Amino acid sequence: MTTLADPWPDDLVRILAQRQGAIFIGSGAAASCSPRSDAHVQDKFPTWHELVIDLASKCNLSEEDKNHVETLLERHAYPLAAQVIVDEIDRSEFGGLIRRNFDRRDLQPSDIYEQINLLDQPIVMTTNYDRMYERYWDELAPAASDPDGGLITRNYMQEAASHVRSPSRVLLKLHGCVSDADNVILSKSQYHRARHDHANFFRIVGALLLTRPTLFIGCGFMGDPDLEFLLEDATFMTDPGNPHYALVPRGRHQSETKALRSTANVQLIEYDQLNENDHSAVQSLLAALVSRVDGARAID
Repeated sequence: MTTLADPWPDDLVRILAQRQGAIFIGSGAAASCSPRSDAHVQDKFPTWHELVIDLASKCNLSEEDKNHVETLLERHAYPLAAQVIVDEIDRSEFGGLIRRNFDRRDLQPSDIYEQINLLDQPIVMTTNYDRMYERYWDELAPAASDPDGGLITRNYMQEAASHVRSPSRVLLKLHGCVSDADNVILSKSQYHRARHDHANFFRIVGALLLTRPTLFIGCGFMGDPDLEFLLEDATFMTDPGNPHYALVPRGRHQSETKALRSTANVQLIEYDQLNENDHSAVQSLLAALVSRVDGARAID
């Protein structure tokens, strides 16, 4: 049963308690990471918009290209804006800028990563480049959370089929990782090339979205064509009564909410904000979900 204080559907609690779901970590989760107490910085991981702006500032773009990037950003067409930049920068320089933005030892995983770990699902997926989940697992996760083996991480260029059936926790990085920054996916052409050259990986992701109800944390569904394509493709073959769930700020128009449900089979779990940058409710809502999942497991 759901309430305003606890909006989590019983079906989702049951699925997670049985470890039959998956978790998808979006950029909003990374944005919750804060500087370590001994770090002399205040900035955090960049948003999509901030990343493209930073990359554009490092390129020798013409005024026409700069204006075009700004227009695309206003439309939230981030992969197309990134395409303008990728076309003007060599791979090694691109990789160096990605490392500067996402190889951040001065930041520490937030409580969101602890709650993701406590939900204890066998599959975790992300489009983020950073290594915050890996760092939480290596440095902060209690040993008791790992009875069957360590965390297995695979990016889109690696074989993953044999690992998704293993007893270990598996982290799939759909857009690559800062540890191989030259090959992360950002632009529209990079999306299409990756899906063509590494089709088996994306078939596995599609199969997981077909068979495992997924909880999306920190995903705004605002311009990630790869994620939306995978979901929309899977929706035609799934039971609409067995949706995915996404924790998002309240305020979308009902037509958009209905469209996400009908085209991507995503049911929104909404939370209130004090302002557009306030996501403080996320951690408390996830803590409530962890408590309910633990309670369901204790009964079983």
